[in-house]
Amino acid sequence: MDQKLTKILVVDQEADIRGFLQTVLTNRQFEVTLAVDEQEGIDKFQALEPDMLILDAMLPHQGMQTLLTHAKKTPILFISAIPLKVLFFRHKLQLGTGLYISPAEIPFLEKPLQEDELIEQINQLMLRIDSEIT
Repeated sequence: MDQKLTKILVVDQEADIRGFLQTVLTNRQFEVTLAVDEQEGIDKFQALEPDMLILDAMLPHQGMQTLLTHAKKTPILFISAIPLKVLFFRHKLQLGTGLYISPAEIPFLEKPLQEDELIEQINQLMLRIDSEIT
């Protein structure tokens, strides 16, 4: 019996980050699609309907908001080289959908990414979604 792979869309402007994520996630049996910017991310999101998004929190605000509007019910893991607390207070949560009250509630990893932390965050997000569905 074929098991459906979890589809993850990665949107990040850094080629080395996209390459790292594709290698790690593909090796862990995820189906990975890459996008360089928010417009490509929106296009691929609409075409593929991924199970999860991994987004660079430093994408331009307008494009990020448009992408988040399309992805209302899709789990999102934000990544950035800038610490979350700085992002949170600097942008007053513009990086999120408005559903988060504090930085502790935002699924976030700081670059450089560590493989074990990445997989743990993804698994936690997917478990949270699975428990909300059931």
